[in-house]
Amino acid sequence: RARLSVRRAPVATACAGALALAIAPGVPGCGSAEVADGPGLRMLDVGQGSAVALRVGRRIEVLVDAGPPGDPAPVVGALDRMGATGVDVLLLSHGSADHVGGAEHLMAHIPVRRVLLPHADRASPALRRVGSIARDRGIAVEWVEAGTQVAGDAWTASIIGPAGGGVGADPNGRSLVVHARAAGVDALLPADAESPALRTLDLPSVDVLQVPHHGSADDGLPDVLARLQPAIAAVSVGAGNSFGHPRPGTIQALGAAGARVLRTDRGGDIDLHPTPGGIAVARG
Repeated sequence: RARLSVRRAPVATACAGALALAIAPGVPGCGSAEVADGPGLRMLDVGQGSAVALRVGRRIEVLVDAGPPGDPAPVVGALDRMGATGVDVLLLSHGSADHVGGAEHLMAHIPVRRVLLPHADRASPALRRVGSIARDRGIAVEWVEAGTQVAGDAWTASIIGPAGGGVGADPNGRSLVVHARAAGVDALLPADAESPALRTLDLPSVDVLQVPHHGSADDGLPDVLARLQPAIAAVSVGAGNSFGHPRPGTIQALGAAGARVLRTDRGGDIDLHPTPGGIAVARG
């Protein structure tokens, strides 16, 4: 099992058939459907929602969000596809149903050691329910905020936002923003936090960006991309969704910034893992 600690810190494919992906410079092409040993970041295809696994082999050190509800929840099928053996930490970014709706089924399906909930969205009934269910199952629960750091054997996940507690009427602005790092890969996972929230943060340059809010329209995104400089931009989005995500302007901004765009609605789960030649991509 992972050695996990939660501490305060200063805030500062499988390929479809023989299809090969054109990957950004320094990033190898399409890999196999198998989950590689060692650290990897896997964006789970949960439809119109979000769940991102920071994994070591098939064990998940941190799962950021649990996707939408369902019977069973889509996250359960995604975990089965990768052969997941357990979740050390389930970190929920905010209370929107497409990010927390699958948490109850997930905890019933696979061992979860602890649950971290966003203090900025502590009034959310959905999050309070998840916390109650987790405690009933004997799972440790903690409310966290910017400055919290989760350290596993391979991954370190630092919560760098929201700034100022994230107080506001829009729950997207209260999303926890996670800077995730393992040897050979550096990623920003902002959940639904868009440029008005991100531009107030001390953003690092990263290899991988989870595109905010499923690729919604965001006029301030180019300025954020100029600071992040991601090689890969991964969009968690459902096929034919009613929101029109990802929006054309967002895709154009990502391309103009030099990021290679990968989407869960076009090929399923996205698995990224470091290799001596760069970050390998597998789809499926």
